[in-house]
Amino acid sequence: MSKSRQLSVKYIAKDFLALFRANPIWHAKEIQQAVKEKHKWLAYNAKNCTYRMVLGSMRDHYSKIGCYLAALKKESPTSTFELLIAPPGFNNQDPNSNLETFFRLFVYFDGVKRGFLAGCRKLLCLDGCFLKTFLGGMLLAAIGRDANDQMYLLAWAVVEGESIDSWEWFMEELRKGLEVKDGGKDWTLISDQQKGLLNAVSLVWKNAEHRNCPRHIFANWYKNFKGGELKAYFWQACRAYNEADFNDAISKKKEISVGAVEAFMKQNPQSFVRCFLKNHTCCDVIVSNMAETFNGSIVKSRSKHIIYMLEDILVSTMIRLTEKHSEMVAKDVVVCPRIQDKLDKAKKFGF
Repeated sequence: MSKSRQLSVKYIAKDFLALFRANPIWHAKEIQQAVKEKHKWLAYNAKNCTYRMVLGSMRDHYSKIGCYLAALKKESPTSTFELLIAPPGFNNQDPNSNLETFFRLFVYFDGVKRGFLAGCRKLLCLDGCFLKTFLGGMLLAAIGRDANDQMYLLAWAVVEGESIDSWEWFMEELRKGLEVKDGGKDWTLISDQQKGLLNAVSLVWKNAEHRNCPRHIFANWYKNFKGGELKAYFWQACRAYNEADFNDAISKKKEISVGAVEAFMKQNPQSFVRCFLKNHTCCDVIVSNMAETFNGSIVKSRSKHIIYMLEDILVSTMIRLTEKHSEMVAKDVVVCPRIQDKLDKAKKFGF
């Protein structure tokens, strides 16, 4: 890297002359930090300039989404790609303008759908995460669990933000893609307590079992009721497989703090405690960590332009499915390895 002609020694001396006078023994490391803080905008501008040179402009990317989806549709005619244009007046735009603006995009590959219906339980984790470009937006996703109890990305969408309307649209597109009838009967959904999502599920998947992730409930509950014992009894209650064990954990928790129990019971334990869950999906999962794992796996992708982000998600999904399939084909087993490990662990504690 070449030296900066503008940010010279004389320039720094003149720029910080007043501080040098006030503190003649100013340490060199402190001078370096002060220069970095004052001129950090140079780094941001350089980053944005490099992005434009390497990736192109955001406007160009959004204008090419139609062509990108057409290419995907050509290769996978039975897949679903739903692109919505912003309604008139969206985001303070001129209601009379003929300019088409990106609003929402739903992506759902038929091959992934067939794999899900053939080998996964009727259980989905739902979550959203922020896109890290200056335009903002959210990425919504539905993640299932495969036969080996691992993450199986089913569908994803780019929307303007988390709201009742955006989640309702996503859940409706998901329902149509999976051909779910009877309001989602025999299905189980797991999510945090985001209001838009809760309302959308009650409207579109009204007969599905909806489990609330206890990790999010615990995060709010623990702010007011701290302590190692309370934490242990909280999770003991959540993981109880029968009401006797649940009541035992609640009683022990009440001996420490009555308020902690009252706050716990207000969260509707029927939606996140194992002993109260329905067993039609044959799955005792109560946390939405699969969705959070997916969000964490695309942190870098969420900072990219939209087409590059969509390609990253698509390619990583294809690679993952291929690798997992190859791993299982190579094994001569009746029960999947991770499930066998759970059985072995249960037998060990059973004796």
